[in-house]
Amino acid sequence: KILVGHDSRSKSCAAIPVPQKGLDHEEYSVREALRYLDFLGYQSVMVKTDQEKALNAVVRRVRQYRGADTQTMMENSPVGSSQSNGMIERRIQSVEGQVRTLRNAFEARTGAKLPTSSCLFAWMVIHAGNIINLCEVGKDGKVPFQRLRGRKMHPELVEFSERVLFQPLDHKSLGSAQLRWQEGVFVGIRMHTGEKIVATPESICKTRSMRRRIESER
Repeated sequence: KILVGHDSRSKSCAAIPVPQKGLDHEEYSVREALRYLDFLGYQSVMVKTDQEKALNAVVRRVRQYRGADTQTMMENSPVGSSQSNGMIERRIQSVEGQVRTLRNAFEARTGAKLPTSSCLFAWMVIHAGNIINLCEVGKDGKVPFQRLRGRKMHPELVEFSERVLFQPLDHKSLGSAQLRWQEGVFVGIRMHTGEKIVATPESICKTRSMRRRIESER
């Protein structure tokens, strides 16, 4: 299950893998939706959805948590009329296409299948949305992130799931004999900060410094 958001002004999007439709026990979908709205930075928003009860329950909870200094309005499209919500329908298709591309590249490179139940697939979905924000050039010659922030982000991107060397954020606090660079797998980027996200057998790490390995080891 994927929750897709689309900003009609900047054309930015969010692709959020969720445990189930509607509200889940830990309200993960609500928290991630709030994170996306915080990234957009709008004080007042109009959230347009279809009339599905599960999705509207999430939107109502988001409106509840946004606070008194913001305005969150709701609007529903008519039943059975996908054309009235055409922007998000097209965005869903572009996210699906990007996920298929990333998955095909992963499987061709590794010779292994990537099931949708894998935690790596969930990271791939998030990364697909971020790639659209950073790289999809519109008719105005700008990418969604540039329209939203007034500047481009130039992150050091490598292929999804590529083996890399990275420097932990707390590397200065390590002892003199400790390694400064560690091994991991690149799984994405944080849009709020530009930090890279790397997976290791023990945890998920944020890093500012990342190095590619030689081609035969990637």
